Amino acid sequence: VICNNNLCFKQFYGGGYLRITCDSSCSMGYIYLLDTGLYNNTNSDSVKKIVDSDKCKVERKYSLDIRKEFETLKFNKLTYNAALKKGDIEEEYLNDKDNLGYIKGIELTLSGDKFIQLIEDNAFTLYESFWGDEECFMITFEVAEKVFSRDNYVFQMTDYNDSFVICNINPQNNVCMIRGIIFLQSCVVYNSNYFKNADFVLR
Repeated sequence: VICNNNLCFKQFYGGGYLRITCDSSCSMGYIYLLDTGLYNNTNSDSVKKIVDSDKCKVERKYSLDIRKEFETLKFNKLTYNAALKKGDIEEEYLNDKDNLGYIKGIELTLSGDKFIQLIEDNAFTLYESFWGDEECFMITFEVAEKVFSRDNYVFQMTDYNDSFVICNINPQNNVCMIRGIIFLQSCVVYNSNYFKNADFVLR
């Protein structure tokens, strides 16, 4: 067991809401991958006024073996952080990470219209499955055809074999857009319960 602040975070909160914010005035978004414990309400009024209530949620799907979903994707030999350090990929903005390299938050260009469209298209989906004999989860941030595109790459996130990043890499500038995160039940940082409820905020 790895002892760090994020492990304590996971044990203490254990639930919460997947918080995704969008500032439409500057087309900036942020995806919180860890529960801060500061947010207890789901979905801002500005989202509820636009999107049907049955869409303001994290879609949940089940698969017997999630690895079959990635048969068309390319697995990179480097970890996500090693690829960044080497310069093989770049981040659109500087994503927040902990001291072990796990991504805590994703900053991205996100217009208000795009955010609403993603919600309506059930882009934010939690897949519950197995990776071999171990239970695993995948949270997506784009529609399925963009997550499972044969143009995407899968990187192991850190040196610990318990989480992975699905990336679409722009061939012009090597900027990596994160389409989803996969993590095993044994992952010490990510908590599946956190991703089961939505807290979508549009400003």
